[in-house]
Amino acid sequence: MKENDFAGKTKKPSVVARGFSTFTLDGIAALAISITAVVLIVVFLLGYVPTNTVTEKVYLQSYADFASKTLVESPGVPSNWESLSSVSVIGLADCLAPRVFSTSKSNALALLTQQQVKDAMQVGDLNVNLRITVTNDSNASFVLVETPSDTPPKSARESNRFMVNSGNELIRVKVQVWG
Repeated sequence: MKENDFAGKTKKPSVVARGFSTFTLDGIAALAISITAVVLIVVFLLGYVPTNTVTEKVYLQSYADFASKTLVESPGVPSNWESLSSVSVIGLADCLAPRVFSTSKSNALALLTQQQVKDAMQVGDLNVNLRITVTNDSNASFVLVETPSDTPPKSARESNRFMVNSGNELIRVKVQVWG
């Protein structure tokens, strides 16, 4: 007679033990399949992330904001750069009053090459476009200075700041930056 033979019947494992082992194996298999599916979906989606991510937009916007603030609030470095042959930092503010537009600096800016503008605005490898417009008392606007550059793409970040000139006309300084 066999050890587990009980009145001619073979002793089976209890339902609880059998269910637990089945549940454990099923659970582990389901978990492995779920994790694999999630990993594959994430890898697949990351392959389609556009290059112009939120981080890049914030990075470009910070450059545009910094450049426009520097143009409007600073006379530049050196402060009389418009009368010299070189400029370290472009600024359009009058030496005596921030946010008061200097026409002589604007005229000097119009004579700079695109590379000189990029270097003096300290934007590195980024592209930059400056557009300075004047709005007079009768609300007529005209472009005073626009730096030569390629047409900015839709992904370009833009910052606008305002100044006044000696005639109390509104000057809009628009800076566009893109990678």
